[in-house]
Amino acid sequence: MPSSAYVIYAENPDFDFLVREAYKKIKNQFGGDEGFRFTSYDFGNIENPENPPTIHAVLDDANALSFLSKRKAVIVENFQLLLKERKGDKKSIDEEAIDNANEIIATSGKSRKKEILSLINKYVENPSPSTLLVFLWHGKIPSQFINKVKLLDVSMRRSEVKEWCKRLARDRGFDLTEDALEFIFWACGGDDRTAGDVGIIYTEIDKLSLLLDPEKKGKTFDINDLKDIVSIDADANAFRLGEAMLKGNKGEAFSILYTLDTKGEVAQKTIGGLNYIFGKRTPNIDVAEILHKADIGVKTGNPDALYQLVTDYFQQMDRRLKLKEE
Repeated sequence: MPSSAYVIYAENPDFDFLVREAYKKIKNQFGGDEGFRFTSYDFGNIENPENPPTIHAVLDDANALSFLSKRKAVIVENFQLLLKERKGDKKSIDEEAIDNANEIIATSGKSRKKEILSLINKYVENPSPSTLLVFLWHGKIPSQFINKVKLLDVSMRRSEVKEWCKRLARDRGFDLTEDALEFIFWACGGDDRTAGDVGIIYTEIDKLSLLLDPEKKGKTFDINDLKDIVSIDADANAFRLGEAMLKGNKGEAFSILYTLDTKGEVAQKTIGGLNYIFGKRTPNIDVAEILHKADIGVKTGNPDALYQLVTDYFQQMDRRLKLKEE
């Protein structure tokens, strides 16, 4: 990170994990809590409400010369909260801190956000040569932001997440097939367009390495190896439900439904998982309309949407069998 100032951000919350990982790597690079090379200010977790951090404290720290080292790091966590404006709402802790410290000139005519960005821009125009200043941001970056600050988006496309997962696995001594990766993705909240929460994906791959016997180094995991390992519990076990439906096992399918939370996000993930499974193993009936109907039901708050999905599925199967017999 050769420049003087950066914003590391993730517009998609699925990649918040990578923002936190960037923080850890920078902290480790600059010696962690030992010595005088690293300080951080968190506007989302105020440890001392009586003396909360301010943007002036951050910039004063950045301007101070590094002690006993060529370069130091100053990290600002949850920078988006410092800039958040709430008209008519109760002021947040960071807003009160700034006002109490008289850090906004009431007569300037500038909004608090513009005032803060103006202070940062002024610093960046003449930064301390011995300081790396990094702002960590969660969410969408405003269109008008900080000049001369490097913006690093840690979000990745689905294909890039897949390559990242493969590297993680290889670093831990094993490989993953394409089916295994797809299974992990939808298990972690993904679908045909997104990979899901990369923090949970990282945890699952890490867990695989812990379960890997030394003599199995170099093993390639496929989808069958992951069924009982990856965290597909009662909240999102679409795989078992899909298998039961494909086999025509009504009793098992409804039994699985009884163990699932069939509402909200869990139901949405289950539908996404079924869509993936039916796409890989085409059932004897057209399920597109059934899945679409269930998706609308979940989004409109129908708690019985998944039960109706399974019922419609087996009714269509029964009708198909009767037509064949006739």
